[in-house]
Amino acid sequence: MLENTQRYRDFDTLIDVSCVAELKQLHVAETTLTIGASVTYSELEAFSKTQYPQMNALLSRIASRQIRNRGTIGGNVANASPIADLPPLLLAFDADIQLLKNDGSTRAVNISDFYLGYKKTQLASDEMIASFDVSLG
Repeated sequence: MLENTQRYRDFDTLIDVSCVAELKQLHVAETTLTIGASVTYSELEAFSKTQYPQMNALLSRIASRQIRNRGTIGGNVANASPIADLPPLLLAFDADIQLLKNDGSTRAVNISDFYLGYKKTQLASDEMIASFDVSLG
């Protein structure tokens, strides 16, 4: 929405994916934490409170509560802002980004390879960020 509010860019179509269950997942496997792209800062903050206190300490300092309640992990990364809050954390965890194409196929891109330049990413026009895989081991 920053493109709309700050650059006054109009969009013909906006699709709200905030209630897509697959994009809201927070799942811990043996060696991986999977964070869905539509997980909000507040949801990740609450999830990390007991299990990942170092992550929680950072998340509790990011933005205002209103932003944390609405802002998503995927949106923060996809925006490709050089001052984004979460890419440094995801870089520290060497996270892989799961990209989902319109045809249902997926591909993984490491966060260190995702950004190509200012406001430029590896996202193709028919892709979206589905989730982030953070190594716990």
